[in-house]
Formats: sequence, structure tokens, C-alpha cells
Amino acid sequence: MRKKIILCLQVFVLSVMLLSCINDDVTADMAVQPEFSCEVLDMGTVFTGLPSPVYAFKVYNRDKDGIVIGSIAFRDESVTGRFLLNVDGASGEVFENILIRGKDSIYVFVEAVLPPVGTPEPVRVSVPLDFMTNGVRSTVLLEASAQDVVYVESVTLDGVTEWDARYPYNIYGNVTVPEGSTLNIARGARLYFHAGAGLHVYGHLVVDGTSDAPVVMCGDRFGCVASSAVPYDVVPGQWRGIELSGASSDGNMNYTTVANTERGIVADGTSRLHLLNCRLRNSSSSVLSAVGADVTAVGCEFSGAPSGVVVLDGGHHLFNHCTIANDYIFAPVEEAMLILKAEHTEVSCANSIVYGLGALMSPLDISGRSVFFERCLLKANGIDDAGFSEILWGFDPRFDVSLEEYRFDYRLTSGSPAIGAGDASLSLPESSVDYYGLQRGAAPDLGAYVYRDTPQSN
Repeated sequence: MRKKIILCLQVFVLSVMLLSCINDDVTADMAVQPEFSCEVLDMGTVFTGLPSPVYAFKVYNRDKDGIVIGSIAFRDESVTGRFLLNVDGASGEVFENILIRGKDSIYVFVEAVLPPVGTPEPVRVSVPLDFMTNGVRSTVLLEASAQDVVYVESVTLDGVTEWDARYPYNIYGNVTVPEGSTLNIARGARLYFHAGAGLHVYGHLVVDGTSDAPVVMCGDRFGCVASSAVPYDVVPGQWRGIELSGASSDGNMNYTTVANTERGIVADGTSRLHLLNCRLRNSSSSVLSAVGADVTAVGCEFSGAPSGVVVLDGGHHLFNHCTIANDYIFAPVEEAMLILKAEHTEVSCANSIVYGLGALMSPLDISGRSVFFERCLLKANGIDDAGFSEILWGFDPRFDVSLEEYRFDYRLTSGSPAIGAGDASLSLPESSVDYYGLQRGAAPDLGAYVYRDTPQSN
């Protein structure tokens, strides 16, 4: 009992000592003002009618004494209900007498629910959020681009369906194209898929992007992951992806980006997939998986996956002026970039690049298989044989990639051995221009993209 009493006294004394170290003095000095982690909180694009992702900024008290923020409120009362706040753990729209101890800080979380704007183009919204401290007003500006969208819930399409580029599509649930039906997606269309959503094709999928108006199919998160510099546009697993199934299914996709998926594009059965100048990026598994299906890919990028960037299991496949690359940062890369699961898988690959994290190919020994690489740059060190002809073995293609800056641009930079290394006689007619509309010419570069020595932009 004596030991228990002594222990309790020790805990009590320690608690008192710790509390005595906290300075609860509060200053009313007008010169002492809060500081903010940002003057403008840019919430990016916000789809109207639904809550945005939650954004945050910090409010700092740099003084040794505490400060009391008398009020936190929107300057314009008409925005009531459009922006929702959480200040130091409490939700509301107006806050009073918020204490920040000396040398401490609090978080302010912001969520937007914006009304329709009535135009296809986004409308910029700018809302002052005022902080009154010791009689002085400080302001953080909340900004967002309000974008009207076409909301699509789980639906089975019938007949021929046309999706144009006037408004973006925000897709919740699964969109199913049944056998005998067709989904046509026009040039410049933007499809943003919510978590768990996907596109299932048992009929026909036609995506008609162009170099000056590509089609985008990606997740519906914008900006950066909370409290980080990681942009959502490189984050995988945000939606399920595209699945082609059945004997009569086919996909013809031109100038299309498919990104942020769980499974990329999965084609199975006897489906057929034709890709021209497409970009399949950032998947939690593979960006392209074909099981028994036939794939033709011209001028395409396949990049960013932990479980094989491209997985082929049977079928007949042609890759011409393609880039298969991997710099996946969200999980260990344990599989080869190109996986050939079945011995009867047939592959012809020319004027292409396979380079990045993971082994080149599995299996690497393709003796006796109908697999042929011609005039390609490959990561592995090897020698030409019956399956490999005029190969640039083990060279770094010098992609414009920076992991520190989260830049995954698989265009070539100055000094790349892939520049001018292609064989024009192996280039298919439809490969004459790349995704950006640049001509390949008589001495084409290897891979999906034509090198240019001027500053690049996406």
C-alpha cells in the first residue's frame, strides 16, 4: 500500500510539473497576429452539386503567449452552406474565441459544396475567410473552379450511346455496354470515375480522341493527397478500370489516357483491343492485361504498375512504337515489366522501349515461343538471337522522369540513345505521328514519343 501511495504522489507531482510548463498567458497586443500556411487555399476543380475532397491549412501562433481569435467567419454571408469548415476539431461556419497557445498551431479543414454554374466552362470562385484577432483582420482566400458535370450512376446502356465533350462526366458505379450495344466517346471528352466505378464492355467501345483533343479517363480527385505533395493524378487505385469481356466485345481507342485505376484495361475471352497513341498509366496491378484477347498497340505508353505493367496470357499481340516503362513508387515492384503467361502467347514488338523497375520480361527465355523483338531498346543486357534482332541492350533511354518531383514523363531527353534509332521500314502507317501530333519522319525515334529539343509540356 505504501508503494502505491508513493507512486500516486509521484504521478501527481509529475502532472503538476508538466502543466506548469504550459504558458496560458494570453496577449491582447494588436501586433501579435496569427500566421497561415497559405494565403490562398486553391481547391482546384470542384464538381458542382457534390462535396469536394477535404482540404486543409494551418494557423500558427509564433508568439510565446497565447492568442484568442475572436471570430472566424466568411466575409460574404451568401456563401453559407457552400463551404463547410472544421476548426480545431469542431465543425461549423462561424467560430468564436478560438485559443491558440504560445508557439502552437491549429488546423482548418475546408470542404466545398458548390451550386451549378450553368455553363460548360468552369467558373472561378473566390471566397474570403476572415480571422479577427486583437482587433485586426487577417484573411485566407478560398478558391475553386466550379465545374458542372454530367453525373452517371450505375447504368446499362442500350443501342448506340454518344458521350460528347460539352460537359465532363462524373461516373459513380458501373457503366455496362451489353452485347450488341455501342458506346461512342467523342474527341476531347473527359470521364472522371469515382471510387469503385468502372466501365464493362460486352459490346463495342469506340473512343475517338485526337492529338489536339485527347480523351481523358481517370479518377475524380484533384490537387494533392492531404498533407503531402503527392498529386492525385499519379495515384493509382482510384477507380476499377475498363473491362472487355465476351466473344463479341471490342475496343477501338485513339489518343486516350486511362489513369489511376485498380486494374487498367482488362481484355479477356476473344475480345479485341486496338489502341492508337494511348497512355495507360498508374495502376494498382497492371495497366494492361489480356487473357486470350488480341491487342494491337501503336504509339502507346504503358507505365506505372507493381504486378507487371503489361500481362499477356495467350492471344496475338502487336506493339509498334510503344513505351513500356515502370517507376512505380507506391509499392515494391516484384514482377517483370512484360509478363508472358502462356507458351502460346504471340508477340511482335518493333521500334519500342521496355525499361524501368523490375525485370525486363518473364520468362526472359523465349526460345521456342512466337515472340519477336526487332529494333527495340530493352533494359536487360543480352545478345541478339532468333527472338531479338537489332536490339539496343541495356541502354538508359533517358526519360524525363523525376521521382522527387512526381514527374513521370516518358518522352526522351537530350542524349537519349533512342533518338533516331528506329527503323522506318518497321513503322506501321498509323504510327506516322505521336500522341502530341509530332511527325516521326524518316529516322524515327524508338518508343511512343518523338523527341523534341524545346521545353516539353503535358
